[in-house]
Amino acid sequence: MIAFKCSYQWNKDDRDDWDGVIESISKDGGIYEVCIAGRGSRIKVILGNSPSGVFTCIPDFDAGCYISSLSDLYWNSDILTRAMENIVDATTVACGLGALKDILEF
Repeated sequence: MIAFKCSYQWNKDDRDDWDGVIESISKDGGIYEVCIAGRGSRIKVILGNSPSGVFTCIPDFDAGCYISSLSDLYWNSDILTRAMENIVDATTVACGLGALKDILEF
């Protein structure tokens, strides 16, 4: 398990911080399946690389999108929030992916 920190600034006076954890990582060919947990949610994320870039699929949210580098928290949080329609879970996923930037091979 890999622990990481998450935070979201709702406005200038209201910020939430929470803990997240990578519960599992598996790889089949060039596709990763990662289980990310935080703030009461357990989110399965499937990641792969295509000629257009790195993509994520989040089947439990019926969501998928291309992301930037795993360390690009700002962009990934924004695009995942649009895809997942859930700010807290999208932020948890983006922070979790950032924690994996030196582990996953893309």
